[in-house]
Amino acid sequence: MSFRIIDPVAQPQTWNETIGSFHAADVFHSSEWARLLAACYGYQACYAVHFCGGCPVAALPVSHVASVITGRRGVSVPFSDSCQVLTRRGAPLEIIDRILRFGEEEDWRYLELRGAADVERGAIVSDTFFQHTLSLEGTECVLFAGLDRSHRRNVRKAVQRGVEVQCLDTQAGIDEYFRLHCVTRRRHGLPPQPYRFFRLLHDLLIRRGLGIIVLARAKGRYVAGAVCLNFNHNAIYKYGASDGAFHALRPNNLVIWQAIRYFRAAGAKTFSFGRTDPADEGLLRFKRGWGAHESSLLYHRIPIGRYTVSTSARRSLYHRVGGEVFRRLPIPVLRTIGCLAYPHLG
Repeated sequence: MSFRIIDPVAQPQTWNETIGSFHAADVFHSSEWARLLAACYGYQACYAVHFCGGCPVAALPVSHVASVITGRRGVSVPFSDSCQVLTRRGAPLEIIDRILRFGEEEDWRYLELRGAADVERGAIVSDTFFQHTLSLEGTECVLFAGLDRSHRRNVRKAVQRGVEVQCLDTQAGIDEYFRLHCVTRRRHGLPPQPYRFFRLLHDLLIRRGLGIIVLARAKGRYVAGAVCLNFNHNAIYKYGASDGAFHALRPNNLVIWQAIRYFRAAGAKTFSFGRTDPADEGLLRFKRGWGAHESSLLYHRIPIGRYTVSTSARRSLYHRVGGEVFRRLPIPVLRTIGCLAYPHLG
């Protein structure tokens, strides 16, 4: 068995062919996501693969994050919801040990795994989420019947009240989404990702057929939207946003339903609703209403060398600063904070 570190940015076709043979591979495992992280934040990709007889039996994407504020570490992978270790049935998980040795050479403080199961090796659980995954194998009628009564009613209500939905892959579409994204992040007490991130997301993924922007229009303006990505027949609802003044029209329900219909027609096998904080009971209820399978999603941190690890820096930063402060700031100020902060939070 041989072990190799591959740079998916330098070998995009080779890497995607390698992981495409694993049915669980999604957009966060792809070379396009690695290229996005490298172009926007300068994260170096060091993706590990175990080969047996020339066949890949395990793969683990890891980004090298080097920050003067949050330190040096390996993350699998930044700004993903989950990025599980890809293995074939019966394949060993020595790949984690090998990447830990690589990390020791690079002076990483720890390795963060998002969604790995049965992790030992001194790992601690740094974050706990739920994830919801919908199978798209059924007919559209079967999928709609699988929604709870309120979601079916709200989809119909949005249509009756004149909400129209478009699936776009244009720069104008991502610009409209970003406007809604900034408004929503401010409402939630968080800074937005930089505009450059979304522009690159469009150029490197959406424009190349790996995603869409779903926008809902009502009363002459865009009132809700989502960015959804798709790779290896696994789609994910990555970002969602809306104008709170139009929530009574139920545009978010129609946006998600249209995304489900779109990806089913495009041949996707699964549709993920991403991660959800257990404390966010309203969002949990919303996601549970789509007929998706719910499962636990654990993030682990494994200390390397002389270092020790603590719980999530993302949450500690939020609690120190406080969402109420962000809610009071103008959007241009929040955008500046996002540009400065996100490179250190990967």
